[in-house]
Amino acid sequence: MTVLLLRLAGPLQAWGVKSRFTVHSTELQVGDCFSYSNSSSTQVGDVEVVDCSAPHLYEVYNNYQITQSTFPDTSTMESEQRTACYDTFETYVGTSYDRSQYDATTLTPTEASWAQGDHTITCILKTKDGSEITGSLKGAAK
Repeated sequence: MTVLLLRLAGPLQAWGVKSRFTVHSTELQVGDCFSYSNSSSTQVGDVEVVDCSAPHLYEVYNNYQITQSTFPDTSTMESEQRTACYDTFETYVGTSYDRSQYDATTLTPTEASWAQGDHTITCILKTKDGSEITGSLKGAAK
């Protein structure tokens, strides 16, 4: 018997699927909860997406398309990250970044991934101390 798993549109929990599967970090969607164990690397490849009710390290809260046609310099990339993630933090979590007990980080394109069409900044929630999260942080207001 062959089982075929398809990545349906939307986060895993929206489909009632309680499972784990691996996707490339460029395929992460808003609401996806995941873990990534190679914290020493500056580049993220595959990650393990889990149902948010399972312990995880990160949760995606925004995907933002950079509209410029050339790879951004460092200053422009930092500005794009603020645009992508600062205001949307409050919309997703329910409290401002400055008042939240949670932290945020980003996945940004590299020059190599940009050349392959990756122009997305992925905004990610995490704990400030690196501990695991159980449950979604959407609307947590913490």
